[in-house]
Amino acid sequence: MRFRRRVRPLVGSHLALFCACTLDTYGISDSQGGATTTSKGSESTGSTPTSSATSTGSTETTGDVTSAASDTTAGPDEGGCGAPAPGESGSLIRLVKFSGARSQVLHGAALDPQGNIYVVGQFDRELLLDGSTMATSDTQVPFVYKFCPDGKLQWARHGQSTDLALEEYKPEQYRLAIAADAGGAYITGRLRGSVSFSTVSLKPSMPEAAFVVSFDADGQPLKGVLLNAEAAAGMDIAVDGDEVFVAGMCYAPTPLKPTGILLSKFNTSLSLPEESHCVGGGSGELGRNTTARSLTLRPGEPTMILGGTVLIPEDPTAAAEWGPCDGGVVNNRHGFVAEVSRDPADWASAETRWNWCRVFGSESNNEVVLDTAVSDQKILTALATGGSAEALGTCGMVSPAELPGGLSFAWAALDGGGSCTHAEWFPTIWGSGYLFGVEPAGPSEFYLAGRFDKTIDIRNLQLTSLNQTFFAARLPLSLSSQVTWHVRAKHTSDTQKSGATYVTANDSAVVFLGYARGIGELAVGEDSVEVGTDDEHQGASKQAYDSFLLLVRP
Repeated sequence: MRFRRRVRPLVGSHLALFCACTLDTYGISDSQGGATTTSKGSESTGSTPTSSATSTGSTETTGDVTSAASDTTAGPDEGGCGAPAPGESGSLIRLVKFSGARSQVLHGAALDPQGNIYVVGQFDRELLLDGSTMATSDTQVPFVYKFCPDGKLQWARHGQSTDLALEEYKPEQYRLAIAADAGGAYITGRLRGSVSFSTVSLKPSMPEAAFVVSFDADGQPLKGVLLNAEAAAGMDIAVDGDEVFVAGMCYAPTPLKPTGILLSKFNTSLSLPEESHCVGGGSGELGRNTTARSLTLRPGEPTMILGGTVLIPEDPTAAAEWGPCDGGVVNNRHGFVAEVSRDPADWASAETRWNWCRVFGSESNNEVVLDTAVSDQKILTALATGGSAEALGTCGMVSPAELPGGLSFAWAALDGGGSCTHAEWFPTIWGSGYLFGVEPAGPSEFYLAGRFDKTIDIRNLQLTSLNQTFFAARLPLSLSSQVTWHVRAKHTSDTQKSGATYVTANDSAVVFLGYARGIGELAVGEDSVEVGTDDEHQGASKQAYDSFLLLVRP
């Protein structure tokens, strides 16, 4: 079972796209629909978020009131909410396009216990969806949408911001993250300027800060808090019962102020001072930061699963803070997955903080764990890497002699003690293949979301394309079993790009987030939607891209 956001993220540089595109499903099998899965957004039934007095201690909040008249779109489509209609495994439920004059980025999604879907992202000046328009003069505008289980729009809320420190979508870029429970949703991110949602307004006194904003189930913003001065960016957020956890990046309280992993805890009303800790890493150059990118809770369990990047510090005292994460090369970037105590009293000491830690990579490679998921006793990880086969050699399952000719994306499954049980890489020809998301599909299968470039070989399923290409699939954990079903984009021009950036699921729907650049269509089954028309982009189609929410039957 899984309770959290996913990491969410990831688009490259702007390129001209003048092409047609379709997104099709392939290889639909007789596998059982409705497998037992759990969302990255929490399914817990914790207390409903409530408005409260300003926090004390290390958090800050202000209450500058702004008009809510223009930043909310309410009401589901005609007919109200409903469950997805029954259908064949791997078939389309709904495809929803986010478009506008410029670009839109979907950062993450979460499912609540009723199956409602929350999506968080950013847009540049204008956002169009299902007949509603959001418009602002700002360029980094955060938004939250809530959809019914069948994909119909319930409400939309956008904020105002001066600097969310968000740039083009890349595998290691800062992002917004979202979690949900029965009472509403929580978002986190990085703030360098100010951000406001109606009556909630935040402006840090430090150059950059991590923040959290809560919303009720009807889209009303309830409260916002800034984390303490060390906290630079919230990268993931999760909720279980009456507890909210944030993981991300911080600046360690040492003279050199190296980046480290941030751990923070709140109650669901965000009314208590946050408890947090910063575990510093090596100094590294820009873009090689130590940070936690993924946070997964197991309901009622005393521990949580973290994934991200670590530069093992050169200083022995600082390195000791990483405890069992000792398999890496000093000051070389490695992906890591760790089981960490949920009790903040344990965070200050390496002896009590870590249950175990698995480090991926070698001296010659730079690795990042982009996503984690938990199913029964399996911990799934998604890796972005410059040499996945060698990285997985640290699992003792793939020989470095099997290094692919090009770059690849990879995943690994760990048992409850952090030992590798499965590991697999999928070779690609060019250097932009990434696996951005993993999600369990019952005890013996899982979903993945990513992109491949030119060609990819997945268990004898050989795919070709003209450029970066959306790819999503359901696979058995058994490496000898074939792909259950998959979805991919089909390009007609080598200037078009697309990708799947996020996945979460429950027993009635698999939620994929993606992007597409170009003029044409995305289609799955009988559904299709036009992407990136000249009229929408007002002459800016060379720079702009559209994002989309894809719902597929398990």
